Order: sequence, then C-alpha cells, then structure tokens
Amino acid sequence: MPPGPQVIRPEEPYSNVLKLRGILQACTRRIDWADPHFGVRALEELAALSPEAVTSIRIVSANRDNIVTDQTKRDYKRFRDEMRNRGITVEWRVTAERFHDRYIISEDFQYNVPPVNSIFQGAYAEMLQTPNTPPFERWFNSGVEMTQAPVVRPR
Repeated sequence: MPPGPQVIRPEEPYSNVLKLRGILQACTRRIDWADPHFGVRALEELAALSPEAVTSIRIVSANRDNIVTDQTKRDYKRFRDEMRNRGITVEWRVTAERFHDRYIISEDFQYNVPPVNSIFQGAYAEMLQTPNTPPFERWFNSGVEMTQAPVVRPR
C-alpha cells in the first residue's frame, strides 16, 4: 500500500475498488472492519482474500438502512461457510450502539475509511492510515451475530 491517503474520486469507480482491495490485501492475520453501513457487497471483496494471509475476519455494523434482511442473512451464511471451508473464520455482528467512524484494522495497521457504499459509488472521500486505535472490541462485543439480529422491515 502506498503511504498517504487513498483518495476516492467519483470519476474513478474502478480505481476506488482497487484502492480498497489494496488495503484488504495488505492485511495480515486478521481483518476487523467497523462500518455502521456495512453491506453484503463488501463480502465479495473479502472473498478474494488468501487464507495464507488472513485467518480471521470480524465485522461490526449497525442495523441502519435495512442492513439486516432475510437475504442479507442468507448471503452472510453462505459467505461464512465458504470462508470456513478455506480456513478463515468470519463473524459479523450488528450493534445497537451508535458509532460513526469506520475502520479496517489488521495486525500491523488501521485505516480510517469512508462508508463502504461510498467507495463503491465513488463519492469523494479519503482512506488513510491512522495511529488511533478505535474501540472496535467494545462495538463488536456489544453486538449480536448477524444471523441472530432482528430483521428490519421497510415501513
């Protein structure tokens, strides 16, 4: 990963995803991903990871924007099972705790990142390495496993 901020630009939709992939591929041993708006589309990016590099993935999100649906639960279960077959443990928890910041954390670094949907949609933002350790454990431990989270029905 090159040093300095990774700029997400509306005019570079494919390069934006490559920047995210670069961060994910630089991760060693584990990935902890905190994003209140984390969605199943991001699982596709995690599926490309090598079990030689990463053995554990933990995700924490909030149940906002109808994130927890029956379809999301089915997609997550398929992803979790596929990764387990490759030797990678995955757990996605949903918390009622309000948090705003988004991070991708690995053994050797942490990145402050924009909402994953902003990366995919190309909304202007920056991804930058940070020395600040987020309270990921608190957020993660306050959540329930995705398959146990209540489904939010559109009103």
